[in-house]
Amino acid sequence: MKNKDQFLERYKISKNEFEQADISWEVLMGIYNDYIENRCASCQKIGMELTDTLFQNPKELSLHSYYWRVKNPEHLIAKIIRKRGDNYKKYKNLNEENYWMIVRDLVGFRGLIIFKEEWINVHEKILSYFKDVPEWYIDKGDRLEFARDDDCYLAEPTIAHVREGDKCEIYEKYLGSSHIIKKQSYRAVHYILKYHGVCVEFQLRTLFEDALGEMDHKIRYPLHETDVRLSRYAGIMNQLVGVVDELGSFYQELYREKRNAEKCFEGLSKVENVIDLCNGAQKAKPAQNMENPMACLDNIIKN
Repeated sequence: MKNKDQFLERYKISKNEFEQADISWEVLMGIYNDYIENRCASCQKIGMELTDTLFQNPKELSLHSYYWRVKNPEHLIAKIIRKRGDNYKKYKNLNEENYWMIVRDLVGFRGLIIFKEEWINVHEKILSYFKDVPEWYIDKGDRLEFARDDDCYLAEPTIAHVREGDKCEIYEKYLGSSHIIKKQSYRAVHYILKYHGVCVEFQLRTLFEDALGEMDHKIRYPLHETDVRLSRYAGIMNQLVGVVDELGSFYQELYREKRNAEKCFEGLSKVENVIDLCNGAQKAKPAQNMENPMACLDNIIKN
């Protein structure tokens, strides 16, 4: 890490890209050292606490599964260089003192669901644990408002990343259309959770979205995102994933309709059995007030 040229070569960052980032190697080394010495341990502790509280019972959250990590120190530096090179506004004034407030995925959780509709249950559980008050969001124009007495809340608005053409009704109902971002080949719902002084990123995806995301991350991100052929192939696979998730929703809908039909049939069968019993009881001994089922049952019990 101490050798700048070796680092840039390892992460395929050109000298021109580094110059565009407009940040000195000395500042980056200061961030790197501070992160290792002062932040990594607390980030690890936060991750462990959340696994023992919010994520203790994934099924209760409607999650199929989840995993988490603390950001690798070198990955942090590479991300800062790339984000500044891409002119990300909030990275503009980043330095050794404030990087841990600006980079909000030092602790990252990934939650997986089977059906898209399960997102609603996860969302409601998150909001029961973390307060969502827009006035508390950290970004205030060109400044940060990081410290609050209540330290368990959403630090940013929840954002649903979808693919152009995806059905968005489920997100529009709970988040509003302004919090839906349409991209070519990325799907996930992002939460930034402020938890005891540390920002935690929580990404929620379906199993199929995550499988494609992991493949795409391994092949394209971050070194080959502009490759035309790879991007085209990723787009086709992403479209197929969207179709599979829609079929999954339809599959679940068919199952629910089948279960409802079975329950109705069971209910009718029970009514028919009661009627048969009532008729049998009537033959054995005429009963008074047989106009309603409760009278029938009462008659059966007594006779």
